[in-house]
Amino acid sequence: TVSATGAAEVKTDDYTLKLNVAGRNSLEANSALAAKVTFESDEISYTVDTEALYSAEGDIFVKLKDAEKLAKSIEEQSDGQISFEVFEGVIQKVDSKWVKISADDLGDFSDDLKKAQQCSADISKKLDEDDAYRKKVVNETQDLYKEHPFIIVGDKIGSRTINGQGSLGYTLTTDTKKADAFFTGFGNTELGKAFKGCNEDVKFEDIVSDDFDKENSDTKTEAQIWVSRFGHAITEFNLKIEDDEAAGTFILNPVFNKSDKVEVPSDPIPFSELKADIEKANEDYYASYSEDYYYESDSSSMTEFN
Repeated sequence: TVSATGAAEVKTDDYTLKLNVAGRNSLEANSALAAKVTFESDEISYTVDTEALYSAEGDIFVKLKDAEKLAKSIEEQSDGQISFEVFEGVIQKVDSKWVKISADDLGDFSDDLKKAQQCSADISKKLDEDDAYRKKVVNETQDLYKEHPFIIVGDKIGSRTINGQGSLGYTLTTDTKKADAFFTGFGNTELGKAFKGCNEDVKFEDIVSDDFDKENSDTKTEAQIWVSRFGHAITEFNLKIEDDEAAGTFILNPVFNKSDKVEVPSDPIPFSELKADIEKANEDYYASYSEDYYYESDSSSMTEFN
């Protein structure tokens, strides 16, 4: 199991975007993620606070905290250009409530999406329950990486305490040619073939492109990894990226083998119910709009006739 917290920030001349996340998975193969996104510019600023949960059965649960407050904030800052009035009832209904999106719900949008979702859930479950399959996947991936070790650990940069663990830091760089060879080869492993079976559009050979070649890029990148002195577990990964248009930072602090149960919500709002509410709100809006339009048209005609 692994739990982690992370923070990212992107700054440009026009805006600042901040992201804070916290995630964890459990022995039951359920995974949870909380994310808070803050956007600030000269014209508008808002915060989106969400939670998501992915169950071992393949169901997705999402929650938007303070949805009413967010909608009102966007309306007020838009100077009348944006209005959520037609969806006021829907927003009140989902405010800080769990919404369940099942594989059948995804099928309403796309059969391929439904298939991919269920297929991915089956892979996750098999990895969790089938020891022989998991061992084969791990061994294949390890052997492939030993053949193409694309992460290069460089100079030692110091020591510090992270989450109570004494840690040593090192610089990181990547070998793009070896990375390309690794991901291309991964597509031919047991796990890679399984993922490609879920979605034919998955192309591992395209993950690394010429855009990652430092010699052809003006982007400056600095990466560091911190590991515990005794357990040799990763305690922090951080990354800085800067070019002429933007600067960004990303920090991730994982904690491994911490038993943390992830509970599936007991009484969520079914997405099918929410979808029906949205469609009804739309119908009521257009019906009201049509009535107002025809009433104004009739009134105008009667005035001209008189």
